[in-house]
Amino acid sequence: VETKVNTTIDFLPSQKIDLRGYWSDAGAWNVSDSPKGVYRIYAALMSYNDEVLQCYDGSYMNFTYMFNVTKDEEPPQYHYLYTNATTVYRDGSVLYRTLWTDNYMLAQAILSTNSSGVWQNSTLASPITLSKNESWSNFTVTIPNTTNPGPIGWQILGLDTLNNMNTTGIHITSVKAWANLTSMEVVPNETYVGELINVYCKIVDPNYTDSPLVGFNITLTSLWFGYLTSALTDSTGTATMQITYDYEIYDTLTCTLQPSTYLTIVNDQLSADVNVTSAPVNLTIWDTTDSQPVYENSTVVFYADFINLQNLQPQPDGECNITVWNETHTMTFNTTSKYHEYNQSFELSGTFYYNITCDSPTSLSISRNDTFTITDTIAPNVQFVAPTPDNDTSFN
Repeated sequence: VETKVNTTIDFLPSQKIDLRGYWSDAGAWNVSDSPKGVYRIYAALMSYNDEVLQCYDGSYMNFTYMFNVTKDEEPPQYHYLYTNATTVYRDGSVLYRTLWTDNYMLAQAILSTNSSGVWQNSTLASPITLSKNESWSNFTVTIPNTTNPGPIGWQILGLDTLNNMNTTGIHITSVKAWANLTSMEVVPNETYVGELINVYCKIVDPNYTDSPLVGFNITLTSLWFGYLTSALTDSTGTATMQITYDYEIYDTLTCTLQPSTYLTIVNDQLSADVNVTSAPVNLTIWDTTDSQPVYENSTVVFYADFINLQNLQPQPDGECNITVWNETHTMTFNTTSKYHEYNQSFELSGTFYYNITCDSPTSLSISRNDTFTITDTIAPNVQFVAPTPDNDTSFN
């Protein structure tokens, strides 16, 4: 620390000068922001040309003083840590208390919690001012009714006037809630084979219906198949599950709220029915001979319009097969015309039967019969045989 105090002092030969007062006014004695260690203070009376003045005996008017700066780095200590409850319901109260001691001077105690998932100070209680070197901190906390059930970490921080800090360490309070499985919805509950079904099951705290219960497990079971799936409740307290059926069935679905350490369950089950039938479909067939003549060795195109009657669109994943002249062929779906098509040419004229059968993973099989006609354009092959004695039919 080096501070020069340049001032003019008038004094009598026998008068004493309070140098400490001059340096103190200049701030040279304030070491609160200085690091700890050994310091040397050098004081001197100097002339205007910066020469140290001399006494009558020839000694110089200066003085050197050595001193050691130490700082309190010992944090406060806690004793008799206490809480009156390790489990508390939402909107309930809990006490956190401890005794603090310090070798110098206590300042304050702070309650730190992670009820929001992130450690925060003074969100559930204001800081408490501590005094002297021994003081109690008593925090009475009301757990907000919006707190999601589960473990809450808490710790008390103690500080002294030199900002040395200590903590009681992390401890846990279990927050509980009442839970009621209040609604179950199956959408749609009248459906078809292969169609996606959404099941919504919601739980609430009957005391605070606007405060959702998040992250709790709900299972979905079937009357016929048992366990199907499960899901955790979301930010609205709803578990969403999706299922499909591969064939026709009338089933009863049940949502069950699974037990949890943090829930006192009022009602844990709800059921709903679902009716699954095959998708309603229709099949219309025709061929090019219905509208124009087709001759031998010319191409006949066969068409199948396989649609879903719900939306009048082609049945998803539909497949059609045609049987003609005792041979079965797979028809090709034309993405432009939206029809299943097959083409073939025939050497013989006449009228012939054919069958088209269509099905899909979500519908029953459907079949139609029809005929097609090949028009004759080739004259018959007539051969004339010359008469012989054996076949002569003339009369004498």
